Amino acid sequence: MSRLIWHRRDLRLHDNELYTDASPIFSLFIFDPAEFSPRPTGIQHGVNGVTHEPHFTRHLLRAVESLRSNLRKLDGELLIRHGNPLEIIPKLARDLNVDEVAYNEVPGYYEYQQSEELKLSLRSKNIHAYTTSSLTLAHPDDLPNLQCSWESLTRPKEKKTKNGKSRKKSPQNKVNEVEDYYFETKSKITD
Repeated sequence: MSRLIWHRRDLRLHDNELYTDASPIFSLFIFDPAEFSPRPTGIQHGVNGVTHEPHFTRHLLRAVESLRSNLRKLDGELLIRHGNPLEIIPKLARDLNVDEVAYNEVPGYYEYQQSEELKLSLRSKNIHAYTTSSLTLAHPDDLPNLQCSWESLTRPKEKKTKNGKSRKKSPQNKVNEVEDYYFETKSKITD
């Protein structure tokens, strides 16, 4: 079985489970312009954020260079592309005639949408998608996997206070909601 491995944020080899049980393997990293452009954060209406800011980008470039170097030491190669992964990956998979595209799921609303769209696209071309979740400090089964689940974390609905009154959606109340969620989750983990 041949496999195309799409590196998202898993820019390492030594403990990367995607590099087992497949031959030949093609490795890919895509610089996606959407990750360097402002988009809604879900924290406050009208507030945009950038996934990859300058400091992160410097480290990303070094990590991609290191991954390419490590693959070359093993007689491999890292294909690097720039553009929309939803367009690049199906075309490249077809051009390389691979049976499977493998990648790590990345937590996040946009990342989840992108992953689901890619799986549908690959399925329509009879290419298997293999995904795993090895990039989190939480167990993969504890992460939200539905769009509505991510939305509830990134766009909390109006919440009642302990005395039963509704809180208005002010920026400070949103901070309070995030803090409430953090402390509720922390207490579940430590209990």
